[in-house]
Amino acid sequence: MNSKERACTSLQELHLKEEQTEKRQPGPFLFTCERRKNILICERTALQLSKLPNDTTCNLTIKKLTPSGEELRARLYSSVQKYKACGWSEGTKRTYRTQLNCFHTFCELLDLALVPFSADNVCLYIAYLVDVKSFKYCTIVNYLNIIKHLHKANGLEEPISGNWQIQKVLNGVRRSIGDAQKGAELMTPRLLLIIKANLDLNSQNDICIWSACLMGFYGLLRPGNFLHSGKYVEHRDIQICDVHYHRNGYVIELQWTKTVQFRERKLNIVLPSIVGHPLCPASAIKELLHFHFKRGAKEDAPLLCNLSYQMFISRINSILISNDIKQHITGHSFRRGGATWCLRIGMSDSMIKDIGMWKSDAYLRYTEVDLSRKFDIVQSFGTSLPT
Repeated sequence: MNSKERACTSLQELHLKEEQTEKRQPGPFLFTCERRKNILICERTALQLSKLPNDTTCNLTIKKLTPSGEELRARLYSSVQKYKACGWSEGTKRTYRTQLNCFHTFCELLDLALVPFSADNVCLYIAYLVDVKSFKYCTIVNYLNIIKHLHKANGLEEPISGNWQIQKVLNGVRRSIGDAQKGAELMTPRLLLIIKANLDLNSQNDICIWSACLMGFYGLLRPGNFLHSGKYVEHRDIQICDVHYHRNGYVIELQWTKTVQFRERKLNIVLPSIVGHPLCPASAIKELLHFHFKRGAKEDAPLLCNLSYQMFISRINSILISNDIKQHITGHSFRRGGATWCLRIGMSDSMIKDIGMWKSDAYLRYTEVDLSRKFDIVQSFGTSLPT
């Protein structure tokens, strides 16, 4: 510890001691040094600091703070607005923004105010989402959320929850158009091999794409966990420093997921080394790191360079189309495909949930048992019956 660090440490200890043993003296003062900024201290502490030798004060500056109550109120109000804006994730904000635009268009067409909104008008909006927008039932239910949030934000009672009339209309819509949900097309080992055969793994861009494929498939990842939507976000998107070598392969630490948004814990993606296998994820990561280190990339650089979701999906689907494969792949195809393969090889439900970072039984919507597997099971059932 050098002289400046010792001085800063002693000053902090002095400040804490003053707070614990005495009532705060008239002030406050603002103390600024190289290691910490904007530290409020009392008048007596400021006097003691001013007597320290110049070479141990860390170039400190002390000045009297005289903010008025109104200035403080404005500053705190600004902070409240900032914290409110952080209350929703960026993905949730985009979703609600889309819902708000749709709701605003409807209100303009019928010359209605956004709030307060009556139950009768909610029913009209439901009919609009069915007849005009041609939305699925699950989408309609989600689009009603913006009405609830608008009312709560304005201190009003929202008109939807528990309303008999609205529930009857929703039930009628569900009965009329159905509630079937088609999951994303499955990514399979066969498709992965086709994709690999059409990539130039001597190209950094293509090794990024190939690494992303295997990360998504082996890690059962949501697309937002390994691909950015157009703008790289530091400390959320995967960086080079998040990759750690393990004797059995590589481990990638996720700083943020859909189920871990407050940095309360880190989650690990395990990418094993399968020597000689064409779908070895550790080999892909090793090659990718080699490209990074060869060009002198810093540890906080994005692992997958500038690969965005749109770039990734467009390239994957163009490869499949050129090979006369009609399946349309999305980001969730890797999550569904990986989870389905786990189920096929007999992996336990608890392990599938753990690898895919599911908190609930929602993983069941991602898995799909093929007909041949079902026939094998029912065949075993039949042969076990007594004759």
